[in-house]
Amino acid sequence: MGKDAVLLLMLAEAIGLTALYFLLRRLSQFTKRTWDDVPEFLRQINHEAVKRLFDASEEKEVLAFGNSRRALRCRLDLAREYLRSLHHNVTIVYQWGETEWKDMVRHCLEYDQETQEKMLALHREAITFLVAARVALLKMWLWSVLQFEKWPVVPLAGVAKLRSPGSVDLLHSYQRVKHAAAALASVYGEEHREEIGNLM
Repeated sequence: MGKDAVLLLMLAEAIGLTALYFLLRRLSQFTKRTWDDVPEFLRQINHEAVKRLFDASEEKEVLAFGNSRRALRCRLDLAREYLRSLHHNVTIVYQWGETEWKDMVRHCLEYDQETQEKMLALHREAITFLVAARVALLKMWLWSVLQFEKWPVVPLAGVAKLRSPGSVDLLHSYQRVKHAAAALASVYGEEHREEIGNLM
């Protein structure tokens, strides 16, 4: 077997194992969330800290002193942790909204038009956030792999710029998901709307 054939075989195996990993990971996830599951799974978010981290003017001040590359790498890791928590919360409420919709269809439940619109709004806002967040997380991962803090020739990319992958402002998008989830939770009672507001 030639060298090129061996390389192609190794590449095919790597792609196959990666695909298998993601398939098994997907299959292992529990996604049929009901409202009762949601509060326990949500992570508390320090919104002020997140806002400061993604603020361009504050980032400029922080990076003006000391080892700016090391400071930026630390900020990048912190941004990734915050964004993962936001992504986690949106995933949970998205799964809940999808379960509500599927149950309505499967069991022929008669939800009023307003409730259906609330479910659709949550679906729309959650998908928008999740896609944008994955783009931002991918960029963060690539910068981490490059280990830009060790290589002066690699240009610096501010964390604040990662707040808006494409045309989506992640922090504003998260707030829209939060409001959509609170609106749907209000179907179960006004106290649940407040609960979502406090937990997300």
